Amino acid sequence: MLHSRGYSGVTVVSRNPDKEFLERFAPSVNCVRLADFLEAPIALEAHSRCIVYLAGNSTPGTFADVPWREFSDNVAPALQLFRQCHSVYPDAKVIFVSSGGTVYGKGHHQPIPEDAPLCPISPYGLGKAAIEHCLEFLGRVEKLKFEILRVSNPVGKWQNSPTQGVVNVMVRAVMNRAPITLFGDGSYIRDFLDADDVANAIIKFCDRETVSNGAWNIGSGVGTSILEVIRIIEGYFNIKAEKLFFPARELDVRYSVLNCNKVNRELGWHANGDVAEMLKKLPVASYA
Repeated sequence: MLHSRGYSGVTVVSRNPDKEFLERFAPSVNCVRLADFLEAPIALEAHSRCIVYLAGNSTPGTFADVPWREFSDNVAPALQLFRQCHSVYPDAKVIFVSSGGTVYGKGHHQPIPEDAPLCPISPYGLGKAAIEHCLEFLGRVEKLKFEILRVSNPVGKWQNSPTQGVVNVMVRAVMNRAPITLFGDGSYIRDFLDADDVANAIIKFCDRETVSNGAWNIGSGVGTSILEVIRIIEGYFNIKAEKLFFPARELDVRYSVLNCNKVNRELGWHANGDVAEMLKKLPVASYA
């Protein structure tokens, strides 16, 4: 999206950059391997003013039996990168894309505001909360500027993983006449939003002159149950899906919907929470 809007000097730092994808869809964007960047961060634009951190090596179900791996695989590399970036680009701000769906934990029954306690119940959520604390630490002791975006459940056409993104996974299953695996009874409530709206939010924070060193919920504020999402997908494709129910997992919260009044009010940003509308953007042919 930055490429399509004419932004210059954009560089993607990734463990395994998809050069073919960037050359096809965003040829003006440079890419650097994370290992190379950690050795020589000065390789980026000297005037870099904004670092958007979306790197992660886990999903909500990862590391359930080895939670310490979340720290070695995700938290430690993030802290190292933030600190190294700040030493080279002291005036740049970090925008960290955290998880609005996991950091608040369980026990909620209405949209969750940013000032709710962080009580993650999965290693994934623990890792996101820990990275947030790393940013707060660097903000206190090294004057790092940052914004934390707690994003709910984005749905978008570039989600090509067969195991990540619940709507993406279920669409893939329906299109291939494969059974949908459900943990629990399917009544869990989630906050879905269009991935394009997430990108627009990130750009708004990139362009924003002021920095609050705080957290912002990025969601639609609309709750939809997993079973309702399946019904919407079935209706959209006119295909009845087989459902396999398994016992609920302790690491899944029953309710996760975000109160986004802060970003709505202060940045004029709003998200589409209509799952049926999101489905229209998906490249369904690629799922077959």
